[in-house]
Amino acid sequence: MPLKSSATERPTVVVPINAYSDGNPKKRPTGRNYTCIDPLFWLQKVATQWMNDKGEVVPGKEFTSPKQFYQHFKFLMEHKNDDTCICDLCKLRPSGQASSSGGRPPLDNGRKGGQDPRDIYAILFDLLKAEGVINQAIEEPWSFDWQCEAPLMEPTRRKATGQYSFIPRVGELVLFCKTVDGVIQLETSSGEFKMFDPITEKYGRHPVWMAGMISEDPEEPVCLGDIREETEKKFAVTGSGFRVHCLPNVNDLDKGLGKQYAYVPMHHIRPFCFFGEVLAGIPTSDWHPSIDNARCVMASLSVSSRHHIKGTWPNAAVYCKSMFLGSERLFVGDAARIVPASDDRSLTEVFLITNIKVSWENLQPEKDGRVTGNKADRLSIFVHGKHLTLDPNDAYERMPVDEVTLPLAQGMKGHGQWYHMASPELTSQVTYSRLLGRCYEADAMGLWQLDEPGVLDTGLDNTLAARKYSGENDHRIIKGGKKWYWGDYRLEVLDLVEVNGEPTSLAVKPCHPEHWRTVLRDVNGVADKNSELPPVAAGTNKAGRSFLGPHPTTSPRKSAMEISALDEEDETSVGEETAESNEEEEYWSEEEEEISELVTGVVPGENDGHETDGEDHQATSEDELSGPDRKRSKTEL
Repeated sequence: MPLKSSATERPTVVVPINAYSDGNPKKRPTGRNYTCIDPLFWLQKVATQWMNDKGEVVPGKEFTSPKQFYQHFKFLMEHKNDDTCICDLCKLRPSGQASSSGGRPPLDNGRKGGQDPRDIYAILFDLLKAEGVINQAIEEPWSFDWQCEAPLMEPTRRKATGQYSFIPRVGELVLFCKTVDGVIQLETSSGEFKMFDPITEKYGRHPVWMAGMISEDPEEPVCLGDIREETEKKFAVTGSGFRVHCLPNVNDLDKGLGKQYAYVPMHHIRPFCFFGEVLAGIPTSDWHPSIDNARCVMASLSVSSRHHIKGTWPNAAVYCKSMFLGSERLFVGDAARIVPASDDRSLTEVFLITNIKVSWENLQPEKDGRVTGNKADRLSIFVHGKHLTLDPNDAYERMPVDEVTLPLAQGMKGHGQWYHMASPELTSQVTYSRLLGRCYEADAMGLWQLDEPGVLDTGLDNTLAARKYSGENDHRIIKGGKKWYWGDYRLEVLDLVEVNGEPTSLAVKPCHPEHWRTVLRDVNGVADKNSELPPVAAGTNKAGRSFLGPHPTTSPRKSAMEISALDEEDETSVGEETAESNEEEEYWSEEEEEISELVTGVVPGENDGHETDGEDHQATSEDELSGPDRKRSKTEL
């Protein structure tokens, strides 16, 4: 239809397009730095190139075009979706940030950064299908991530579980303040934490708390006294303190907040799970934006340090030594507090972790016959361990724990006598969401003035509230219609594009795969490029100062580990007995170990209407978890 344009005074033709846009009027920029321009220029330029590309250009019409926008426009016209767009702008968008209109790009079996595209899950699952059974260590000699992390996997675990439980770990979210005048102390009259001047013995203002991620831990050991005030140190705070990065908004493309960091001593830090108690008396309107950013990712998890696979076709289980749950990192050997099954019960139980298991049920091959783990009836995370309690009335035959045969985790010390909830010879199993977080030493809780020995429920209500807030505000969970987000690795969960001044794997440009393969052959001593890389045994390197680098802590593969098939806290089997095995290298046993109980129960406020009426019930794979790609049916995950 010929038109007259007031801007150009030249006849134009209106080209019909699909009624689709990925624009979001709520995110339209405002402020004096932005001005509204006449869209006619863009309409004409894009329309002209669109017609050129289709071979329908009107003769005699020639325009120069904004190429970046045209690539995006063309993709929208052809696909009605920008999630897999490869235009220059979309390629710059962090992979952890999905658009407002759909899911993430389709999964592939390649590795980020141009590494060898061989898929460890596909290799292992194909082997399982061919041989019927599998029971072996997981080695990935073609992966730079694995080459770097495997030698440090066990030393890092030993270091973390061997030191005080209150010491924050790399990758964890904490509350921190950059400066403190005096000491942070509880003002008993108001029940609020304020800065206290020991000289004048007067209380001042509230500390300015922020939420951030630990990206580097101290070179010097942290002692119990550092909780209250810093003890004598050899190095300045850059060597004796923690490097903490402010946490940006997972829902925002602007990650500038994550570039702000500070080195702070231990007494400037509090576990984020205690944010309700620490921030008491501070209006929510005065909270630093990073605090809500941290609350927004509390219903998220990822597993790491996978090292063993075991299964009988078509079922398989991968065992890991670590997992991030909300704000904290849990290792095999940690003691985690268990959320009470009802509101009227106090928190008296912990779980001494011996295994972290990711299991696939009824694996199915893809159309090309390969088994990638993308298709399974169900994908679950379970934590195995010893179920213990402080309440002898709930204990198994009122049996106390013998610390000679079952050493306690660091965080369990000082709270009193512990008792077994099941026979000491048996192992219990719990779903991930029944775990609240680490159990902290009684002395540490006392120095923080948070609670008395034997009281474990500090932070319980606020942590559960934060998980609910996360489920209602994290766009990745909302889009999937779930309650939790399961990512491949920690940097993806937090959607960080830069850490310690280096771009992460979410933002770095891919390198040439053949170059990386050549380097890996050299590392492994393989001269012939046609030869397979040999397995590399994990070394015994000592774990020194830890830092979170630019690469993921587990494989960046986005298929198996991002399936949203997971069991939720209130929808798991109750009272069943099953057979499982303990697996880790030194704590690996070829004998089957009986699971005495499934620690279950409805988490207060989270049953979401899925009542079981007293019957045993397990959640379907559709019920609870969101991830980057959720376009699957009930049988095709």
